[in-house]
Amino acid sequence: MAFKYHLGVTDYAVIIGSLLISTIIGIRFRLFGEKQQTTKEYLMAGKNMSMFPVIMSTAATMISPISILGNPAESYRYGIQLCMMSLGIPFGMVLAVYVILPVYFQCGVSTSYEFLELRYGKPTRYLVSAIFILQMILWMGSVLYSPVLALNAVTDISMEVAIILFGSICAFYCTIGGLKAVLWTDVLQGLLMITTIITLYIAGIKEAGGITNIIDRASEGGRLAFNFQVDLFKRYSFWNGLLFGICYGFGGYGTNQVEIQRLLSLSNVKRAQRTLLISILPVTGLFLSCAVYGVVLYAIYYLCDPVFNTNETGLTKYDQKKFSTGRVHNNLYLPD
Repeated sequence: MAFKYHLGVTDYAVIIGSLLISTIIGIRFRLFGEKQQTTKEYLMAGKNMSMFPVIMSTAATMISPISILGNPAESYRYGIQLCMMSLGIPFGMVLAVYVILPVYFQCGVSTSYEFLELRYGKPTRYLVSAIFILQMILWMGSVLYSPVLALNAVTDISMEVAIILFGSICAFYCTIGGLKAVLWTDVLQGLLMITTIITLYIAGIKEAGGITNIIDRASEGGRLAFNFQVDLFKRYSFWNGLLFGICYGFGGYGTNQVEIQRLLSLSNVKRAQRTLLISILPVTGLFLSCAVYGVVLYAIYYLCDPVFNTNETGLTKYDQKKFSTGRVHNNLYLPD
């Protein structure tokens, strides 16, 4: 029988504190300062944002709970080849910096869809805008579901209540605070993600018995092997991971309005280009660390796969977060 761990007082304090701070940030930009009195201030942050919040927001926006929960599960099962995506992303972002970002500033647009209208006409703008809205609805649904799934595994809060609560808070501070509130809450969330990943690595390396053990066990389990064949039927290979990363870097940071709006909040193209170039470091680091952590997990559970021990762990999927009261000792799962 599987038993669940439950969060402690400190855990709840962190969750509630992060939600309260995000709400306060939205209220602060609505009631104080420039108060978002014009469309330019509300949607473009007055085009005078400093580089730091934009860098943090650029990194945090596309690193969703899908990446933090899903990527480790993928590399746990299929190996480190997923990391090739992280090595391809910088190439795509550099292309976006020098090929497409200057065009937005030259045309004086505030969205990528305005450019499409100037270049191809209104029908193209409306069609691509509609596709983007549909894409964001589907994407945001999974992004919101992922942390709620993890929270539901360690609390008695129902998923429906958690979805409504988190969705309402996000909508609240975004609506009343405008882009400035979004940027500064992304700074908070980015710092939380970095802190969380560092903590996970410290705990994981300690549990696995050191980096040498991780490398040895992952190598023995075939998790460090690369497939250099050009095979369209392979889930992961060196080349499809690299190509996907390049396309993701260019599309996500060069054409996606979620990122473009952040970069256009800067005063000129030079600052925007410099910001996106600097963002390559945290973006690549976060993606890479999420993928590599799956190998760390494999080194911990390589003799006692939690999904194979579903009666003891309660896990039925590799990207499921459900904790039992068992423990790992000498690489064997020992239920309490």
